[in-house]
Amino acid sequence: MVAFYKKPYIAILSRKIAGYIGFINMLWLDIYGIMSKPNESPNVLLGRRIRSLRIHKRWTQQKLGEKADINYKFLGEIERGQQNPSFGVLAKIANALNVRLPELFRFEPVISG
Repeated sequence: MVAFYKKPYIAILSRKIAGYIGFINMLWLDIYGIMSKPNESPNVLLGRRIRSLRIHKRWTQQKLGEKADINYKFLGEIERGQQNPSFGVLAKIANALNVRLPELFRFEPVISG
């Protein structure tokens, strides 16, 4: 008889639970209108996407600002859609978040299996 309480099964179950928690967090963000609303400016959508990626890593604005070599107050303005960041600033943010640049423009939640 196979014992299902051995460590490999626990590790697999832990990874699946972590994946489900990430998925639930993204659903929560979408349900409460954090990801997108109709007729919002591209700056607001971009800012919300950057914020969601930052929060997913559990980073503060200050930590992301340090890693991207930009001022955290400027980052906050970007996240609120109050600033129009240059291509260079977006590249720094994507690099700091360890994502490809196009990932910053994925405004709809992604469901992965």
